[in-house]
Amino acid sequence: MQSVDYDIAIVGGGVVGCIAAYQLAPDHDVVVIEKDKIGGDATSRASGVVTTTSVYPEYPEMGEHAMDFFKQFDGTGTYSFTQREKVHMISDEIDEEVRQEAQREGVTLLEADELEEHYPEMFGDLSDYAGALLYRNTGVTDPSEYASSLKHAAEGLGAEFRTDTEVKNVLLDGDSVTGVETEYETLHAENVVIAANWYSRELLDGVIELPVRPFRWNAMVFDVGEDVSHYPLGAETDLEIYWRPTPEGNLLVGGGEHFIEDPHSPSAIVDAFDEKVRTEVPSLLRTLEDATVIRNDCCPTGDSATPDTWPIIDAPDEGPEGLVIASGFQRGGVMTSPITGTAVRSLITGEECPFPLEPFKLDRLKTRHAEFDFVSLYDVEV
Repeated sequence: MQSVDYDIAIVGGGVVGCIAAYQLAPDHDVVVIEKDKIGGDATSRASGVVTTTSVYPEYPEMGEHAMDFFKQFDGTGTYSFTQREKVHMISDEIDEEVRQEAQREGVTLLEADELEEHYPEMFGDLSDYAGALLYRNTGVTDPSEYASSLKHAAEGLGAEFRTDTEVKNVLLDGDSVTGVETEYETLHAENVVIAANWYSRELLDGVIELPVRPFRWNAMVFDVGEDVSHYPLGAETDLEIYWRPTPEGNLLVGGGEHFIEDPHSPSAIVDAFDEKVRTEVPSLLRTLEDATVIRNDCCPTGDSATPDTWPIIDAPDEGPEGLVIASGFQRGGVMTSPITGTAVRSLITGEECPFPLEPFKLDRLKTRHAEFDFVSLYDVEV
């Protein structure tokens, strides 16, 4: 079996692996190895919702960093970013935490009557809601076009991509990585970045244990009888749903996250989610009252969850030197990707990162096994 030398080998050709290659290729010899096609797994079925500023409220600089990248990358290749507001419904009383969040740039607090006035004909009964936080620095994108454009941009900077190539093992020499063994050849590298979604745990078996579990989400697409492409993005914590308009003018309602034991098992819509969306959501979103379901969907591969919903982006001390892990993107691999790319580069080069890396470290988690309880992102968002 022949061998080839690189500075960095990235395992996984989803959006995470692609942006890592894009960030590292200007001054490193980089190869990305993907067992299928680029962006063909979880990336291809991502929602395209980019609400990083609301998903990472604890560290506003992370959200702003991500949104700056999406806007700057707009127009690269076939990639485009459409800015669109997001409303985050508040069912409880407006407390001090919500008011503090509303003080951030680009965030406004709308009470229930203001919300109806801001979006006429959209909402139904808002008597159970105090209002909503309105985020302006959010938007939507096409995940597949995004991944493809990152790939081509990285290739223009010298990165190499190998598709239909499965990585069998991470190679070690004592306490350091030396590369990866694929089904075809050995690729030597001083650094190995594991960005293989839920498969990262299996791939690192015997090297380091990762507390990640595969999960899926459900989605239902409705024809509401009118073009709602101008609707804002939205989220409702008690119902544990989000919504977004589709480019075709339909309305997608997603949620119902759940663990799966076998990531290769057939997808199936969760009955409880289907029932909730059909019976409870129309009271909130008036346009769903007489809407027609045109698709019940379920991400066929899902993503990987962690015990606290935060991703693992780290070069852990307990692992071999040269190993970087980027996995567990329960908060959204696409919307987190600019944060991930910058963090991975910082971990490899030692450059200062514009946001703290501590929240992503593996050692924040007490457990290393994968038998942890599911924590919904809706339980931790503002």
